[in-house]
Amino acid sequence: MTAATEVKPIPDDAIATDPVIEAHYNASVEGWGDRLGSAGARLCRFFLGMKMPGLKACPPAAALPVGAPEAAPPR
Repeated sequence: MTAATEVKPIPDDAIATDPVIEAHYNASVEGWGDRLGSAGARLCRFFLGMKMPGLKACPPAAALPVGAPEAAPPR
């Protein structure tokens, strides 16, 4: 659940004037989205395995973006 509730990175005012900081922020948002999507897919597959009503299909683990962690990151 920790991975599914990770807070989106907050932009700094410097992203408006510094292209390097903007690129780092964009990369952090991209990584955040990948981790959140992976966590959602894991939860979906878990509940599908538990026969939760209303679920018909979930993204398979192989369909996750390259480099996306399948297991929740350690905290």
